[in-house]
Amino acid sequence: MRNTSRMLHSLCARPVLWLLAISLFMSASLCRGAVPGGSQLWWRADAGVTKDGGDAVSQWADQSGNNHHAVQSTAAHKPLYVAGAINGQPALRFDNSNDWLGATVNLAETNYTLAVVFK
Repeated sequence: MRNTSRMLHSLCARPVLWLLAISLFMSASLCRGAVPGGSQLWWRADAGVTKDGGDAVSQWADQSGNNHHAVQSTAAHKPLYVAGAINGQPALRFDNSNDWLGATVNLAETNYTLAVVFK
């Protein structure tokens, strides 16, 4: 089993709004349904987001049931939760400077499918 530790950083030159899933490619309609079978990790902006009164995100809970939660305890590095950001759906916004969430994920397989939605 490989131990993969990843810091999830901003993905491009402007604020990124994204959703990750590993092991199964999903269409937008599936993202609102049940967790697809075999998923190792599933972060959804519309579920499992722990935020403060200013919408700074401290935890993004893994919806796959495998407890691969992404966390950030430093206030200056927390992304923002943005309601209605993409076609009326919520998203997390990273500032392209120092916002990130970290998660340790143990994956036994070597082949993965990664689906990312961003604007």
